[in-house]
Formats: sequence, structure tokens, C-alpha cells
Amino acid sequence: MTAPFLPMSFNEMKRLGWEQLDVLIVTGDAYVDHPAYGTALIGRLLESQGYKVGIIAEPDWKDPQSFTRLGRPRLAVLINAGAVDSMIVNYTANKRPRRDSISHMPDRACIVYTNCIRAAFKGVPVILGGIEASLRRLAHYDYWDDKPRRSLLLDSKADMIIYGMGERPLIEVIDRLNKKETISSIRDLPGTVVALKPSELPSGALMLPSFEEVSQNKAAFNKAFSLAYREMNALRGKPLAQPHADRLVLQLPPALPLTTEELDRSYDLPYARRWHPSYDAQGGVQGFEVVRWSITAVRGCPAECSFCSLTMHQGRVIQSRSERSILKEVERITKDKEFRGTISDVGGPTANLYAASCKTWEKAGACQNKQCMMPEKCPSLKLGLDKAITLYRAIRKIKGVKHVFVSSGLRYDLLVKPEAQEYLRELCAHHISGQMKVAPEHTQDHVLRLMNKPSYKVYE
Repeated sequence: MTAPFLPMSFNEMKRLGWEQLDVLIVTGDAYVDHPAYGTALIGRLLESQGYKVGIIAEPDWKDPQSFTRLGRPRLAVLINAGAVDSMIVNYTANKRPRRDSISHMPDRACIVYTNCIRAAFKGVPVILGGIEASLRRLAHYDYWDDKPRRSLLLDSKADMIIYGMGERPLIEVIDRLNKKETISSIRDLPGTVVALKPSELPSGALMLPSFEEVSQNKAAFNKAFSLAYREMNALRGKPLAQPHADRLVLQLPPALPLTTEELDRSYDLPYARRWHPSYDAQGGVQGFEVVRWSITAVRGCPAECSFCSLTMHQGRVIQSRSERSILKEVERITKDKEFRGTISDVGGPTANLYAASCKTWEKAGACQNKQCMMPEKCPSLKLGLDKAITLYRAIRKIKGVKHVFVSSGLRYDLLVKPEAQEYLRELCAHHISGQMKVAPEHTQDHVLRLMNKPSYKVYE
């Protein structure tokens, strides 16, 4: 039997006939069972593999019992701060506390939650994931401290970080723990970061400047980042080792991008597409309506904008869902009694890169010394605009659908290409809810060059 929601209380576990969880997920976000929320996606995916999964959402980090209400899990605790880094949630760009924040997250949530779990469940493996952990996996510059900080793995004292979107390595880690492997023995899995003794350095690893070096020397910091950036390749990337005093932080190469079939599987799972009933008394979860009727169609972005986290998190290789999977999700949405006929978005990081492909991606991953989009689109990058048009038209024909909007951002330098004119006409005629989401980011070319964005003339 599939539960309407993953349990958040011991009574819910009892109703399912469970005495103990296999995996506990702790998150700084509210629990909304919708595929736009990473906790729900990961939880449902583990459930589909036969594991008993429970969720502790927005725990009171000052109350130890807030972390123990579902009991000690059999295999592991997974921790994520949420969809946004906790410091961005809690502070403005001027480093002042946000007055409008409704967050229950502590500052540096991954560190705080890990410490609470360590105190509650000694010996249980703790694995970090999500954007906060993913982007802090090596020594990194911290805007709020205005200085480099150590890898979050060491600061939190977690056992492992799974970086990127995480489905593939997470399933393997949990399967191996289920087969009685110890977390300390899992040192070979792409998409993970672990801590080692210097004597345990694997052969072939690329040594980065140490935390101590990057803390004192900007050139060393830039070298470390550049080397790590160049190795973000699942097929050709090398393991990276960065000394931190007497420890080594080892980052294995990225996990392979998901195939279309694997991506479909993640989004075809039986989501309730609602917030957990425990939020009913407070009127629900703020922000959910924005994504409630949205469809994630694509992952990844090959644009490499220098201010964006996508390259280091989702990667440069485009991963697209099948038309079948997307239409199936739309049909499920139309059966919801609260649906009023508007699909609010069919997109992802870049909506008009749905079904884009490159033969190099399949054979060797993204190019190391050549960009896909700058200074012009690479001829090898094939846009999937015809497939997108076919998809949009098919969604419009589904009974109960009145409007299909594309609210995700659009790469405007691709919209002005001759081969994009039919797509642009289709978009403007049927899929713009009010304003097309394009972002010039700046008006001055010397700034745009630093941002790795096209000239403002392209936007005009």
C-alpha cells in the first residue's frame, strides 16, 4: 500500500504498521508532497525501492525531542536545509535578518541539524544533500563571514555529502547500507564527498590547494575553484582531494546524468501534490501555490553563467523527461478537484532547452575547454524546439486544460535564431501568462562579459 503521505509522526507510522524507519529525512522546509520539493522526490524514490521513509520537517532545533519523534532509523539520516541555502533564507544581501521571513531554519542549518542528530542517534550514518551542502562541499568563500570556510562535511561532522540532484548515488548508498556495508567503507561512489586520512588518498586523485592555502591566498582559491569546475564531468572528471589540516576531503566525480527513463521514474511516483495535513491548521504552506500546477520538464543548463549555481549542482548536460511522462502528469493534475484549468509552468532551469542534445555529451560529457553557448551557440548543440512545440500542443489538447504557460526563464539569445521563429510564435500565441521571462541581467557589455552573458545588443 502506498501511503497518501510519508509519515511525520509515530502515530502515522503505526497506521502503516511500521515499528521502525529505514531512512529518516530531516529538512528545513515544510513537507509538501510534490515533485518540485526535493524532500518529497527523494522520499518517494526511496519508498519505491521498498524502504520505509519518514520526514521531520522544520524541526525545533532547540528541542532534542523534535528530532526523535520518529525513533532511530535502521539505515541512515538524510539532512537537507531545504530548497534554498539557510543563510539566504535568513538574511538579506545587506546581511540583515529578513523581516518578512517565516523560516524556522537556524543559520547554517546543515551543521545544526547534524549536531542534533548526532546527539540523538549515536552511530547512525548522517548524509547531507540539497543545495546548501552541494555548493559547500569543498572549501568555499562565505559571503556572510566574508572569508573562506572549510568543507561543510568537516564543519558539520557528517559522514558524507551527496552533491547534485542525488537520486542515483543516494539509492546506491542506501542499498549498500542495507547490505550491511558501513558508511566508512563507501569511498568509491560518484556524486559523493567523504573525509579521509592523507594515507588513504586514492591513486589518480587531483590535489587541490589546501583549505589553509585558499584561506590566505586569493590566487590559490581561484586555482582550487577552477580545477574543481573543470572536473565537473561525469565521464572524464577526476577525483578531487583537498587537504584540511590533518584530513583530506575527497570529492568523487559527478554521478552520471539520469536517462530519460530514470528521470521519468522520479516524476511518475505517486505524489499527493499537497502539503501534509499537519499544516492545515495554519492555512497551508506559503509559496506552494506558485508551483502546485507546474511541471518540471528539464534539468541541467549548459550556459555557464558565472553567477549561477547550476553548473556546480545540476551540471551542464541537459536531461529531459519524455512527452509520455509529462502528459501523464498533466492528466493526473486535471483529475484534481481543485484544478481550475491552468498549468502554470512547463519548464526547468531554461525552458527552451527542453530536449536539447549533443553527441559529445553522450560520449564524453560536456566539453572541458569549449562552452556550449558562448560566444555563440555551439553547432553541436541541437535544440529540441520541435519536440517542445509538439509537447505544448499535446498538453493543450488534454481535457480540462484551459491554459498552458511557460513561466520558467527563457534563453533569449536562442529565441532570436532563425530556427527558433516557429517556437517563438507558438510561445507568444499560447504560452505567456503576462510577461515572457527573459533576463538581460545587465545593460553594460563589460559587465555582461564578466557574467558570461551575451551582449546587450542581442537582448535589444
